[in-house]
Amino acid sequence: MRLASSVAVLMFLATARTAAAQSSDFAAYTALIHTPIGLFIPVVPRSQLGLPSDGAAFGVQYGRHAAGDVNNKAQAYAVTIYGGGERSTLSFTGGAYKETCPDPECKNVLMAGVGAQTRLVETTLSGKERFGVDLAGNVGYGAKQFSTTYIAAQIGLPVTLSNEAAKGGGMQIALWAAPGFAYGDARLNATSIEGTPFSDKRSGTCPTAAAGIAFYNPPENISLQLGLTKAFADQSKPVLGVNLILHW
Repeated sequence: MRLASSVAVLMFLATARTAAAQSSDFAAYTALIHTPIGLFIPVVPRSQLGLPSDGAAFGVQYGRHAAGDVNNKAQAYAVTIYGGGERSTLSFTGGAYKETCPDPECKNVLMAGVGAQTRLVETTLSGKERFGVDLAGNVGYGAKQFSTTYIAAQIGLPVTLSNEAAKGGGMQIALWAAPGFAYGDARLNATSIEGTPFSDKRSGTCPTAAAGIAFYNPPENISLQLGLTKAFADQSKPVLGVNLILHW
């Protein structure tokens, strides 16, 4: 196992150095897809749709990351707790991801995140549709895998179009998009096959985007949200995400 881990570390370094020579977006992408920021789609909270908060909310998230030339296929699961008022939301996420690869270290790896979101713009179009723009910020952490830990941060502008006139009852639908910009940091601390310790750090930035649809029922306090998110980096792959928010 130690031999396999050391080989994986050396392969990571070689890939990272080659990509870093081209652009720092590779390092950002690598960090993002090992944290909740890059492995899940954003949650559309009640405040984003102009609905009053009904206390704390509980969410279950699932993300599926497609395999690519520079990344393994991965699946991620998390539980998120949300709280806030009419205009703002604070969230805490804890979960794990598992990559598909032959190495023993491709196991369930813990990750965590914290996020905040507040309303910037709210207006009604044609007397029916509500158009809203929020400001969102997130920080994510991925525990050690292949002797590397990951930290990522993102700022975004979630945009939502929903039916203002009918939000009082029944199942409703909202379209959302979330352009953003992210920073990622991958820190490697390992021991070579000969027993010599070594370390390396790669960091960078890249734009991100997510979009999808949210089904919600205000009286029943439940929301199902589907979408895709992607970091715009060389050879990056999208993530398919599903959020189920209870007591929403």
